[in-house]
Amino acid sequence: MGLFLANTAANFDEYFNSAQSSFSYADKFKLKIYLFLITIIIFAFIFMQLDHESDWNIAIDDEKMSFRNSFHFSIVTLATVGYGDIYPVSTRARLLAYLEIFIGFLIAIF
Repeated sequence: MGLFLANTAANFDEYFNSAQSSFSYADKFKLKIYLFLITIIIFAFIFMQLDHESDWNIAIDDEKMSFRNSFHFSIVTLATVGYGDIYPVSTRARLLAYLEIFIGFLIAIF
């Protein structure tokens, strides 16, 4: 698994470095916006689905998350704002939120 991740990271880095010279700043900005939107939507679906399982607890006034609430939570998490109105309770949900923050950080720095 570690070798697969290392090869994937190396391939991504090689592709991104070769493509950087052909991208204008506007293209890079558009790409980042698209990646942020895709990440937000994917994690919103993940948070919504996992919240409906009993051991993935994401607190929002003792109710299950709707897509609207999970979309809001995903945006707030990716932006690392953290309002506190919706928050992960279980350790696995927190790790998933950390993963989303890390992915957002990677998108922002490249």
